[in-house]
Amino acid sequence: MKNTGFIPSKYNNLVFRKNTLRLYNSFVGTDSFVIVGDRKKEKILAWLEGKGYNSEDDDFKLLYEKGYFVSADIDEKIRTDVAYNEIVFDPSLILVILPTEMCNFKCGYCYEAFQKGAMGEDVQKGIIKYVKKNISRFTKVQVGWFGGEPTLAIDVVRNLSLEFKKICKVAKKTYSASMTT
Repeated sequence: MKNTGFIPSKYNNLVFRKNTLRLYNSFVGTDSFVIVGDRKKEKILAWLEGKGYNSEDDDFKLLYEKGYFVSADIDEKIRTDVAYNEIVFDPSLILVILPTEMCNFKCGYCYEAFQKGAMGEDVQKGIIKYVKKNISRFTKVQVGWFGGEPTLAIDVVRNLSLEFKKICKVAKKTYSASMTT
């Protein structure tokens, strides 16, 4: 299949530097980065300008894998819109929770006033109620424990984590958490 079926991506970026051609496809991102040496530069440039290609060539296969060529029947605008919507309308419930403002480090650059101790039970119940009420709208729950120093209120972290796990199990959703400590 020579010279049919593929077109150069409209997201290709070419930079000429010394004896090399540097390629970047902004749809794929950093995984697309390729440096083409002087020996292959003219061949690759011709392909990217739509002047024919050999789809059996290993260089072409690499460029196709990295997104520089797409099937001629692909609408890249629709593909970009889909990717954008997946990011903007992520179906995850993402919570950043401060179980306490307290911290035992007192770093000089910190903005916290350290005025509040551990999160109260009423606030915990409110968060649990919110998650229970809204879990059906999401595919998963992701919690980021933050603070102060979240481990100073480890009982709050444990309590809420157990409740989130129960809610997710009943709703058949996944739960994950991370902690900034």
